[in-house]
Amino acid sequence: MINQPHPSFNSQKGAVVLLISIVLLVGVTLITIFAARVGIIDLRISGNEYRHKESKAAAHAALEQSSAFIKNNTDLYEGTVGGTSPWKDCTNVSIKDDLPCKVGSKSYALAYDGIIGTTTIDPLEYTVPLTSGIASDSYIVYEVSSTGNILTAIGTGESLDGTGEAFAQVSYVKSNFITPGAIPPILASGVDLSGSFTIIADPRVTHSQGDCKTVTPLNVSPITNEDGDILGNMSLWVHGNGSGGTWQTCSVDSYVDDAASSLWGGDLKCIYEYTDTDDWSNCACDPDDHLSDSGAGSTAGYTPTYDHPDIKGDWNVIEDFPLSPFEHFFNGKELTLIAGEYVSDVKQTAKDDGIFIDGNCGDSDTVGYEDNDKPIIWCTGNATFDTVGTQYDPIIVVSEGTLKLNGNANVWGIFVGLTDFTATGGARVHGAVIIEDAATYNFNTNGNYEQIYDFCVISSLQDNSINSDTVKLAYSAKDFQGN
Repeated sequence: MINQPHPSFNSQKGAVVLLISIVLLVGVTLITIFAARVGIIDLRISGNEYRHKESKAAAHAALEQSSAFIKNNTDLYEGTVGGTSPWKDCTNVSIKDDLPCKVGSKSYALAYDGIIGTTTIDPLEYTVPLTSGIASDSYIVYEVSSTGNILTAIGTGESLDGTGEAFAQVSYVKSNFITPGAIPPILASGVDLSGSFTIIADPRVTHSQGDCKTVTPLNVSPITNEDGDILGNMSLWVHGNGSGGTWQTCSVDSYVDDAASSLWGGDLKCIYEYTDTDDWSNCACDPDDHLSDSGAGSTAGYTPTYDHPDIKGDWNVIEDFPLSPFEHFFNGKELTLIAGEYVSDVKQTAKDDGIFIDGNCGDSDTVGYEDNDKPIIWCTGNATFDTVGTQYDPIIVVSEGTLKLNGNANVWGIFVGLTDFTATGGARVHGAVIIEDAATYNFNTNGNYEQIYDFCVISSLQDNSINSDTVKLAYSAKDFQGN
């Protein structure tokens, strides 16, 4: 009998190990292949994300340029083909479907042509090209809506390899930096007049004349009611009653220098015939033609009536006192106090286009104000002045601290105080004083203080070259990817 050999246990174990090893090798191989594919996908995702961010950054760089161009060229709002700006008509069949006449599904009426004379719509030329070599273009388009003429800034950008494309846009409407129309010489809540206080009234003239000195006693236009009755000059807007000391108000015709003769006969009329270089110390209200309390020498005492609302109070027949004098003057631009700091678009405008002083300020800090886009200085501290501004180049001052005028000061412009106001002996303001919260803070005048309405100051500040402003249209900012 022959014994047949049987497989040993060890031989069977080796086969099992081999099988398991093969299975594990296959698994590891599959895992490695899967991980490699995931890694490749991650690399592609990262690359796409990088190209998207690269193109988006380029689009926003272009958007910044077109937005800045709109803010510095308010004549764009004319929106006239063949006018002062090189607009192209997007209804033209040859360009109506081209960028930027059409962006996605949105069509626009006009497109700004960066290079005049070409048949295509060319983007704006860069003042500073992108050093990276990334493609980036700026466009401006125009449309008319129920909110007025709208300018939309568009920025396009590509990634460096040209495979990523992005767009960004935001829309603007034209506005006024300060409220158009009449500005009262004083706009303040809770003011009790005291000391020897003179207010020269607002005559309600039209402030659109090219040369403010064309205003004469012959073309002053007082305010009237619905029946055409002359209501008189509104010289002060206050939300309060009562006054102390000796104070008076008179119209511009009655503010005279009795030591000189007028071109129109009688005493020299200061408002019409003096400039910022003259000595205003001899100017005063004609004692026979002014309204005042009984202590100021008027031939007739003063009581506010419907026919003479010179002092504005709760009873005034023209309009209600504004909730915020600051916002009323700055055309609705809000002023808020956050964590002890005042926040406003006006403050940002001073930083961007005017003068911003983080602390106290004075005459020397205003040097060069007239050459800025906006003739405004904003001080976070106290503002103290002796001589600032001129009749043809008035200034706008905003002070977060005490707004103070020293003795014999002569200042030209609009002076806005957010807290206290102080004027000492002989100080004169040619323009207006606006106090945000005189009910809480102090409004102090000591000695002979004169608040003088001036045609030229208001006309100059309301001129389109200074007063035009752009406002970003709410919810108009968009980002979208091309590919």
